[in-house]
Amino acid sequence: MVFKGTLVNRRVLGLIAVIAVSAVLGWPVDCYGKSQRAAEYQIKAAYIYNFAKFVNWPSKVFADASSPIVIGVLGEDPFGNTLEQTVKDKTVNGRKLQARRFDKINEVERCHILFVSSSEKMRLSRVLEQVRGSNVLTIGELGGFARQGGVIGFTMEGNKVGFEINIGAAKKAGLDVSSQLLKLAKVVGG
Repeated sequence: MVFKGTLVNRRVLGLIAVIAVSAVLGWPVDCYGKSQRAAEYQIKAAYIYNFAKFVNWPSKVFADASSPIVIGVLGEDPFGNTLEQTVKDKTVNGRKLQARRFDKINEVERCHILFVSSSEKMRLSRVLEQVRGSNVLTIGELGGFARQGGVIGFTMEGNKVGFEINIGAAKKAGLDVSSQLLKLAKVVGG
């Protein structure tokens, strides 16, 4: 495989590196003695950061050129400080990344990326309805998340983290998902 050093190819290499690391970790315990759960959420945080590189939002969703990309977590937070550490001092397309926590469904429209915690299983349809048409990249870990109308759903294959993308949900959200990212995902939905 030959890469010519373009920005897109570097992004693809970054995402491939995350996938390779998740495959190599294989968990139960990583070399630093962290638990399986901590390793899982380190990987998912890295994926979320890399997803931001491969999605384009309409310019109208940002107040100005310096507005950050806000990553929200709705429900019980499985990341601890991992998400903040993963995006600290990083930018995507010149925008800083900022992590926030949300307890209420009506607050989630104030973010660009929304991780829906598994604690929201009973409210999932309400959450997806709330963000429908609001240019929010929804990411979840509930089984069948993407098939239920979320944009990206994490999957577990054995002990490996993977992901599905619902291209129809992405289009309805007005999001442009890179074909490079789609090549790495299992595509579901319209």
